[in-house]
Amino acid sequence: MQTHPPPKDFWPREREGFSANLRPAYAAVRVTPSPRRSPYVRREEQLGAIVAGAGLCWAASVAINQFATVYRLGFWPPGPLELCAAGVLIWIHARWRRAVKVH
Repeated sequence: MQTHPPPKDFWPREREGFSANLRPAYAAVRVTPSPRRSPYVRREEQLGAIVAGAGLCWAASVAINQFATVYRLGFWPPGPLELCAAGVLIWIHARWRRAVKVH
């Protein structure tokens, strides 16, 4: 009867580094809380995004329903693109207010 040697353990029970009690290699940094932002600026950002989104929805509706006019002549009826531009301007104004901290 032939006996085989025990299999070689590639992963010993205690590997190097796992049993050592090491300290973290970073230092905790205290972060001061940021000042509260004005809710008016946030509402202005939301309003601008909603108005721009409404303009995009209206423009998509016009493009679908009046495809021949828009495609052939490149003519958009007044309204949807102007509404989208107004929403973008409102949003940009709110971002400017946030950047310069005008509340």
